[in-house]
Amino acid sequence: MRTLLLLRGVPGAGKSTFVREHHLEPYTLCADDFRLKISNPVLNASGKFCISQEHDNEAWALLYDALEKRMRRGDFTVIDATNISPKMISHYKKLLDQYRYSAFYLNIDVSLEEALRRNAAREEYKRVPEPDVRRMFAMYQNLKVPSYVKPIQSLDEILNYFVTDLGNFQRVQVIGDVHGCYTALKALLTDGGLDSDTKYIFVGDMLERGIQNQQVLDFILRHAKDKNVTFVMGNHDQRMLDWATGNLVPDKKGRIHLSSSFRKCVDELMDGLDPKAINQRMKDIRDAFRRFVQAYAFTFGGKKYFVCHGGIPALPSMTLISAQQLTWGVGDYSLHIDDLYENSYAVNCTQGFIQIHGHRCTEDYDAETYDGTEHSISLEGHVESGGSLKSVILHDTGERSFYRVKNSSFYLSFRPAEQIEIAASDSKRIVTENPTTNAMIADPDIRVKEQKDHDLLSLNFTEKAFYGHRWNERTIQARGLFVDKKSGKVQLRSYNKFFNLYERPETKPDALSRSLAFPLSVYRKQNGFLGILSVVDGDVVLATKSQTSGQYVDYFREIYATLADEEKDALKRLAEQYSCSFVFEVCHVKDRHIIDFDKNHLWLLDAIPNAYEIGGKDINKAFSDEVKGKVPIVSGIMQKKVLLFTADSVQEVIDYAKAHHHDRDIEGVVCQDAHGYMFKLKFHYYTTMKKLRAAFQLAQRKFSVGIPWGAFRDERTVKFIAFFTKLPYAEWRNLHIIDAIKWYERENGVLMEKEN
Repeated sequence: MRTLLLLRGVPGAGKSTFVREHHLEPYTLCADDFRLKISNPVLNASGKFCISQEHDNEAWALLYDALEKRMRRGDFTVIDATNISPKMISHYKKLLDQYRYSAFYLNIDVSLEEALRRNAAREEYKRVPEPDVRRMFAMYQNLKVPSYVKPIQSLDEILNYFVTDLGNFQRVQVIGDVHGCYTALKALLTDGGLDSDTKYIFVGDMLERGIQNQQVLDFILRHAKDKNVTFVMGNHDQRMLDWATGNLVPDKKGRIHLSSSFRKCVDELMDGLDPKAINQRMKDIRDAFRRFVQAYAFTFGGKKYFVCHGGIPALPSMTLISAQQLTWGVGDYSLHIDDLYENSYAVNCTQGFIQIHGHRCTEDYDAETYDGTEHSISLEGHVESGGSLKSVILHDTGERSFYRVKNSSFYLSFRPAEQIEIAASDSKRIVTENPTTNAMIADPDIRVKEQKDHDLLSLNFTEKAFYGHRWNERTIQARGLFVDKKSGKVQLRSYNKFFNLYERPETKPDALSRSLAFPLSVYRKQNGFLGILSVVDGDVVLATKSQTSGQYVDYFREIYATLADEEKDALKRLAEQYSCSFVFEVCHVKDRHIIDFDKNHLWLLDAIPNAYEIGGKDINKAFSDEVKGKVPIVSGIMQKKVLLFTADSVQEVIDYAKAHHHDRDIEGVVCQDAHGYMFKLKFHYYTTMKKLRAAFQLAQRKFSVGIPWGAFRDERTVKFIAFFTKLPYAEWRNLHIIDAIKWYERENGVLMEKEN
């Protein structure tokens, strides 16, 4: 946590020995280390080697820079230096205030005689001249340490956060992420106010995303100094404080990146204020948010609790945990943090504390019903998107009660489709006659692109949604979805987004075994790109996931043109008759990925109704089979998707993948249960070579300026790229990964997937 420890003592006192004996090396910045990074030991006038003091200012500048980077993350840090004079210690003061650190010092006491003896026994270059040792010893005995640095006698005094006894309260209420949702907060509290017999602890993220940030800020300002209220720092709170204090960190180009939700929040808080009032508002935010704590440990009802925002998997010495990890959590949003903490609790790696956190929900992402585990409580309820503000009340009997308040006041872009009435200003300037389509368009996690023909809009989830795992009913549907710009009617569509085995909690084997309707149909997954065909205004329209024109649509159109007339006529007729889209895997020789092929081909996957509701979770199998059954296959260019086998368990699919571990002619499988739920599994060769492709392409791009070898994490990749760097660059600069693999294997006599 935000703790700075200064080891204070003369040369030879044993500060570095103390660091080693207490295993503090990973947490320590040593002034001599920085001096030696700048300059080798140098000869002094006596002909002896010593640590150069010539670059002392540069060495300390490096130390302060490293210290600030650590403090920005909230890392526990030890300074191994003499730390004798108040002037030396005063250099830390600005950083302590800026990053809200607690500072302590530990005197490493030793007699002058012992310090001189130890100093003389050091390696030659580490010895300090005896007069300097004597001078510093006199300073050590006579100079006082500034009062803002507190003395300790033992490291044990600061290795754990201060644990508060809340036995003087009748109950403790811990409240989840508020996110600017004041209506829900007010409803959750007793008569909209606070009870003096209750201790209130907020897990963080008080502002941003919601539409009532001003009211929530007023609440914070009213209660920031109340003795029965504690606010824990969340990642959104930290960003607000950094903004108000001017501590936002720019990127390498000097740019400050702020999310749209943060800007909306600031605009709301500053709306209508003159410059003087804005300055006062920012001061109020600074004063209040500096009172937020990184974590809050307490005892109540005979139990120990530890409240942090992000959630952690274990609770060793609290001080050693970075404030950044307490605020942002350990791992990403998909990590089952509560299960991990439960496992740690079972093996005594939590000091007996029950964890309470917000920030994320893990169990199947059903935030409104999930409360965590016995010893790790989750209070994330997605309140900002129409979910619930959650809280837990702890009773002095040791029991606990959970409460939820459904939020009805939130941004339109978060509302369920059936609840939305969208105005033009809230819908990216596009409004259709279909409220469901309007809800999709308004969602900030959905990208809308106008197409050149037939007044179509394509709707696809954004990269931020993908990498941020922001999946909901709308983002899952926004995958290869094309709608009419005026009516909002679906004109072409692909599958809903479906996920890999192990990718999501609900696609882990145990969860699937409970939820699937067996048997599973297991289909071969081809390695091309997605193509969609339907009929709009009497015309056959071909599309990729995002557009109806461009290079890949041209590839699709080129292969489609080679189909037999009988096939093309049937596809058009059936698309019109059933108002559906046909979904293809398009394999064009100019667009090879990982799996090799030598001729163009279309794989007809499924027929999907042009509607939002498709009669199944991901696919209406009965509908698709009926329509596909009427498509003739005569040209040899098109083929229907290949059913490999049916499975009565998920384990059968896993076993099949293991048996085909090194197959080079298959990407993986797509599995579909009896109710239309789909998931996929990529095979070993494909996933391994896909990673290799990324590394190879990086080497191709960076060769002229220097290949970043540190980015390659395994021996196989290094060997592979090193092989090509010995060849003329022109020969491999634009080489496709499939051809590169063949070349490497031919010259080295190995199979890439078996190379260590």
